[in-house]
Amino acid sequence: MNTLSLKNKKFTYKEYLLIEDTKQYEILRGNLISYPTPTSYHQWYRKNISMILNGFVRNNQIGYIFSAPTDVILDEENVVQPDLIFIKQENRDKIQKRGIFGNPDIVIEIVSQSTLTRDTFEKRDIYEKFGITEFWLVYPEMECVQVFAIENNKYHIFSEGAVESYDNKILPNSAKSKVLEGLTVKLEKIFIKI
Repeated sequence: MNTLSLKNKKFTYKEYLLIEDTKQYEILRGNLISYPTPTSYHQWYRKNISMILNGFVRNNQIGYIFSAPTDVILDEENVVQPDLIFIKQENRDKIQKRGIFGNPDIVIEIVSQSTLTRDTFEKRDIYEKFGITEFWLVYPEMECVQVFAIENNKYHIFSEGAVESYDNKILPNSAKSKVLEGLTVKLEKIFIKI
């Protein structure tokens, strides 16, 4: 399928499946979005978070961790590829060969300069609309993490941490998960320098 001819039109999941190139895409509210290849630092931080989460999830036998590129099909006009995804054991049926169909229990986005607006506003609104229980924003530039949890159909900050204070904020050097009870992540383990 020639994706250039499909600009300025609403996209559906069925059309998304017809794309034949190797670029990474998402559909946000019917808009096809392509992404550049993540930087080596981005991939390094994703690997660090994945190792922490995988260890916790496997030790407690409570679910499954996936990393991008894994399609999360929320509906026909919203197909996302969060950096990391957690699915509880009891929601195993959402995991299918082609992707994850329905809401994950946690999605994690590692924010870069090119995805700042998309991650912090557009995707946050979509995740909130679909009632994804927990949403993490990881900011490598500031070495901080914000964990949002749904309460009364709206995201509220559940936990926020930073390696060092910024913007006159003194924050803990860790972040906690509401969904993964007992998980506290020391942020220096995420932002280990290469």
